[in-house]
Amino acid sequence: HTWDEDNPKEYQHVARNEPQAHIARVFVIIGIKHYEDEAMRKFKARIVFAGNRVKTAMGDWAVFQEVGSIPSTMTGCRAIIVLFCLIKNARLLQNDCVRAYVQAKMNGPKTYIRLPKAWWPKSWAGKFHDPVCELLQALYGHPQAGDFWAEKLESELISLGFELDEGWKSVYILYPDEVETIGFVVYVDDLVMVGADHLVETIAKLRQSIKMEGPSDMAKYLGCVHHI
Repeated sequence: HTWDEDNPKEYQHVARNEPQAHIARVFVIIGIKHYEDEAMRKFKARIVFAGNRVKTAMGDWAVFQEVGSIPSTMTGCRAIIVLFCLIKNARLLQNDCVRAYVQAKMNGPKTYIRLPKAWWPKSWAGKFHDPVCELLQALYGHPQAGDFWAEKLESELISLGFELDEGWKSVYILYPDEVETIGFVVYVDDLVMVGADHLVETIAKLRQSIKMEGPSDMAKYLGCVHHI
């Protein structure tokens, strides 16, 4: 597909066939993760969707719904620690989901991205003026990427029997038998999980559909280091 931000109506395919499609640029950011902890400090780069300049194929500004997903709070984390203290033989674990947003598919109007020229395959040279590629997976920076990811994770948790705890945002509870209670607290792609006999088994089931790192004992969460 080709498109020109300055004169979109002269470019045929997207404007003619999908006038309400969204189009935006992507770019790279690089930063230092865990800067405050020298032992854990590392460079991290990611491709970012330019959510501040999204237009339709006809050149109008794109309009988005308000953000719907609300992550858990530190209060939710403390509540799950209390639950850990009340359960016999309980374990308190945490886990990071790997490249979380791109695990979710894009929804809503079709979205196309304009690639930086340095990223073009050699075969594109001289062939295209301003090519765009359809964005299939949610990408960091898109105004609704967080919602798409939250919806995917929630649907997977519900398929395992979890229920969203009423009154607690992004806190999910599972009763695997008549005795045990399992709790998951979700902050975007960071999970804190508590349970006993069925906890590790439940995490393994979730990892069949959600890419996650291996679970570890509760340590650093939302900028706080927890010593249990």
